[in-house]
Amino acid sequence: MSIITNKFKTSNVTDFKQDFIDSDYYVFVSSTQITQTNDSEYYINEFLENTLFGKKINPDEVFFMIDNNRWQSGLIYEKYDDKSDLSDKKFYAIVYPTDNSTGDYRVYKCLSNDHGAKSFNPPNYDPDTDEQIYRMGDGYVWKFMYVISTVEYQKYSALQYFPIVYPTAVITNVVATGTAITYFADNIFKPGMIVTVKGIIPNQFNVTDRVITAASITSFTISGTETGSYQITSQGECVVKNGLVNKRSIDHIEVENYDLNKGYELRSGIIEEVGETNITISSPKLDLNPLANYYSGQTFYVIDTNNYANTYTIDTYSYNESTKKAIITLLDKDSFIDINFDFEIFPKIEIAGDGTGAEAVPKINSLGTIETILILNKGSGYTRATARIVTPLYGFDTVSALSTDVEAILRPILSPKNGHGYNFETELLSRRAHVYTSLTDTDNITIPSSNVYTRIGIVKNPEFTSNTDLFDNRLKLTLSSSILTVGETVTQSYQQPISFSSEVHAVDGNIAYLCNYHGPYRTYPSANSSAEGYEDIPINIKSSIISSQNQILNINNIIRPNYIQKTGDVYYVTNFVPITRTTTSNEEYKIVLEF
Repeated sequence: MSIITNKFKTSNVTDFKQDFIDSDYYVFVSSTQITQTNDSEYYINEFLENTLFGKKINPDEVFFMIDNNRWQSGLIYEKYDDKSDLSDKKFYAIVYPTDNSTGDYRVYKCLSNDHGAKSFNPPNYDPDTDEQIYRMGDGYVWKFMYVISTVEYQKYSALQYFPIVYPTAVITNVVATGTAITYFADNIFKPGMIVTVKGIIPNQFNVTDRVITAASITSFTISGTETGSYQITSQGECVVKNGLVNKRSIDHIEVENYDLNKGYELRSGIIEEVGETNITISSPKLDLNPLANYYSGQTFYVIDTNNYANTYTIDTYSYNESTKKAIITLLDKDSFIDINFDFEIFPKIEIAGDGTGAEAVPKINSLGTIETILILNKGSGYTRATARIVTPLYGFDTVSALSTDVEAILRPILSPKNGHGYNFETELLSRRAHVYTSLTDTDNITIPSSNVYTRIGIVKNPEFTSNTDLFDNRLKLTLSSSILTVGETVTQSYQQPISFSSEVHAVDGNIAYLCNYHGPYRTYPSANSSAEGYEDIPINIKSSIISSQNQILNINNIIRPNYIQKTGDVYYVTNFVPITRTTTSNEEYKIVLEF
């Protein structure tokens, strides 16, 4: 079976989005009539030929898009699993303002779904939550990914799709030294974070995916040699990603037979005394085993009064029947342990692989079943890993015919490369791009503010006679009479029966604005000149135009658009019911493209 991977699809979106920085893209508005459109040279050319106006697309308003999977109580969300194809699964949830206390939209990735249970508790953001991983009362484990404001949601969401927006921060006072750049900012920055920095003034400066090497309360520094000089008052915008980790980590260990394994013991109590080597413990349940070294090799889990925990390995164990207390020694005792700390004793989890640092403990219920695994340290540098419960020396037997004990089967699940939350578009399987732009009252001064249009498209690298971000593509003719009406067709004959034909788009006295202009495919002398220069619009100022009532009008002046006709590559076209423009029109264009 052939597979086109999600990474390939996301990479196509990435390349497309990057191209908005490397090239010029415009939204073109075309046609006053609904006409046929298909992906042919003829109709693409007709779209360009009938262009009414256009506006350049800001690269900062091109977004990766994901499905708008709103969190809902009672739904089952798929957990992230490095062995699962999550393409069509709800493995993340968007918590809306009505379900959180922050008043915004927050995206969380499901790391565990309590073995396929329903979700009833939405994660509620807390900046102090360790690694932004939320363990909920319903058994779900969520990883916070990113947040967008209500304003961003209203502006950039589209139908059933939700935008990916990386955290940003405005920086000031850019200082370049040649070997490093320091940006003064607030204290959200930490060493190891990845930042992309762009000047608020276009092309002022642009630094992509640099690692922060140092950070203070008011500034951070990124390494690398930079060229050019930056003003001390320069301002920029930082896009922040989580820092790189070496390869992958272990954020979750699945208990493959959580409903079958059994026979494991959990003991708990309090630390009574702490000596140089010996530790005296007791259990209020009086269930500590009297057999010497019964718990040797198992994990001693110590919880202080602030609920902070450490793990150790029990070396020796002895029990005093008269005092109902036990004395243990540890292989790795340190100064953390103190009297009155709580403890638990349970079988040890051994994690092996090509990385380092991962540590986990089992959560055992009253029936002796390991239901879940709690990750204490996710480690780093893993590409493969295994995990197992180290079989206790005593009290656990899977060999005897009389025993009912069943060994738990564990499977570590590796995070994506660089960890959860590093690359939102790859992790959330984005295969769509959202292109956004809008028209404002200010734009209406330049572009047509009357009549209708029925098509829009995305055009790459159109050519202009002068630089422009907004253009009116109509011909502006000053005529000898004011008899033309909107919607009629005017023609011109120049060395041929009909050399030019156009629709009257708007009329202001003896000034007529023409659209949808075309001719019999030859060029004509340049406007206002007797020289034999040629241009891309087949109209001749020296020849009269003829109205649809066969009235002849002389042309006193022609103002041509600065768009060079039919240039640019058309990437997208759509038709719709005619939209009427007025001087107060403020359209938003939201175009979602799937790859």
